Amino acid sequence: MQIRSRSFAAVQALEGLENSLKVYIGRVGALGDPAFTGHLAAAEAQLRAKSAGNPAIGNPWGDIAKAMASGQTAEITDMERDLRVRGGVPLPFSM
Repeated sequence: MQIRSRSFAAVQALEGLENSLKVYIGRVGALGDPAFTGHLAAAEAQLRAKSAGNPAIGNPWGDIAKAMASGQTAEITDMERDLRVRGGVPLPFSM
């Protein structure tokens, strides 16, 4: 019974690792696709135009640029942590 339980746990861990790798490969592929990134750039430009001059929104892009220039960084997210290490096994890539 214990061997089956360990085997099941190992299979689950492997499937989780495989799924994380599929997600990473998909993201890298999408971000390398000029059509996809062009669509993102157009959507961002449209959003910037709609939000320009709205005092309730402010200037989030300027705020981000200032934070980046000053060296401020956000804490690592759970997703990033999961992508870097899955089940205690380092993945063969880093973000």
